Parts: sequence; structure tokens; C-alpha cells
Amino acid sequence: MDAKNFYIALYDEEKEMISFPYFIDECDESFPPKPLGKGLTEYVLRTGKPLLCDEKLTDELISRGEIEMIGTPSPIWLGVPLKTGKRSIGVMAVQHYSDPNRYGEWEKIILEFVSSQVANAIERKRTQNALEQQRSYFQQLFENSPAAIVVLDTNDIILNANKAFYEMFKYSIEEIRGKNLNNFIIPPHLLDEAEQLSNAAQTRKVVQKETIRKRKDGSLIHVSITGYPIIIDNNLVGIYGMYLDISERLKLEEQFRNAQKMESLGILAGGVAHDFNN
Repeated sequence: MDAKNFYIALYDEEKEMISFPYFIDECDESFPPKPLGKGLTEYVLRTGKPLLCDEKLTDELISRGEIEMIGTPSPIWLGVPLKTGKRSIGVMAVQHYSDPNRYGEWEKIILEFVSSQVANAIERKRTQNALEQQRSYFQQLFENSPAAIVVLDTNDIILNANKAFYEMFKYSIEEIRGKNLNNFIIPPHLLDEAEQLSNAAQTRKVVQKETIRKRKDGSLIHVSITGYPIIIDNNLVGIYGMYLDISERLKLEEQFRNAQKMESLGILAGGVAHDFNN
């Protein structure tokens, strides 16, 4: 099949723009991305049907206001929609500048078959790119979170940890990946508590606890722990453990309680002195 003049146009539904990622033509340069217009490409996109267009049909469509001529006119133009399901994501087209009989029904069938394969490939690539973008967003969120985060499998084996986890506990991911979390940050006297938290997390519920954990140097730190179940296809595959340092908050709360006690004692002492004077 002659395809010296061949292009693929893709439709961006959100921006209502058409781009031309592949464009080979003897007469015209590739078009930059442009808003939807009234060319033959847009006509196929709107109708969702193949179009074998000779000069007579071109003149008819122009007279009816259905299309406007864009680019160098050709005596024969053949375009088919790129479809995924019922949705058109673009158009595949060929044209010939000298032979009006170069394309017919057989070529239209061939182009429709090829377009279905191309559309599926484009959609797979778009989905892959979207997943990669989402993965990149979540990876940045994970790495830059102020909360210390560790990702565990269902047996408390460490799969990943972020920078804040290292800053809090001083263990790098290389030291702890593939090992049981309880062997690193759980003080010996709290192993039973940690096991209870792990068992509670297996019930697919969000688990929260204020407790004490241990740094690499053996020093203790007061933390607020939240365990989030990771569920994929209705299967529990792991746990997100998030740790916040609450040492400063507890210190302020203790200072506040002491201040309240001192204030109460001051009021009491003042009352006794007043009664004594009386």
C-alpha cells in the first residue's frame, strides 16, 4: 500500500488540541499542535468513521460547511479513526498527490486493521506513561515527607524507607532492607506491644499508637505511630508505617501540667494566707 504521504494525528481531549507525532509528506511540513478545526482529520475524528475522499466528495463537504481545506489539496485522501473501544483518540491518514485511483475500499480495510493495532499500542504507551508519572509523584511524596515512613510486607520485613526514617532512627535503607523491623527499632521491653500492633494491622485497619522506639545508637525516642494497610486487588500486601517524633510535644505538655500545678499551689497558698490574716 502506497504510504509516501502518511501521518498520525492524536487528539488531546482535555486541551481540545490535535498533535502530529508522525508526519511524512511530499508537499507539506509537519503541523504544530493546533486547536480543533474543520479539516478532513477533524471530520473523521468527529464522525468516528473511515473516510475515502476524492475531489468530488471534498468539494461537496466544503460546500456543506463540513470541512475547510488545510494544506496542499490532493485528489485522493484516506483517513481512519484510531479507536480504543468506542473512543476515538486520533486519526491515521494517507494521501496521494498524482493518482486519484491509488486508494479504494481494499486500502480502507487495510488501514482500518492497521489503525486498530496502532491505537492499542498508543493507548498502552499512554497508560504506561501515566503510571510512570504517578509513580514519580508518589516517590517524591514518599522521599520528601516530613514523617518517617517504612514500607513493610505482611511479615514485617522492610521493603523500603524514606529519608526522614533515616534521620529519625539513623538506619540507612541499605542496612535494613529485607530484614525484620522489630530487630532494629523496638526496645526489648516493648516487643510484645510491637507484635500486638502488627497483628492489629493484619486486620486491614488503620493502627495508631503513641509509644517509644529505639535509635541505632540505643537512645530512645517518643513517637506517634500510624500503620496503614496496603491493599491491592482486595489483598493485603503490606503496611505503611509512619512515625512522628512527639518528644517536644510531650515535653511541652509536661511543662504545662507543672505550670498548672504551680498555679494551683499559688492559689491555695494565697487562700491560706488570707484566712490566717483574718
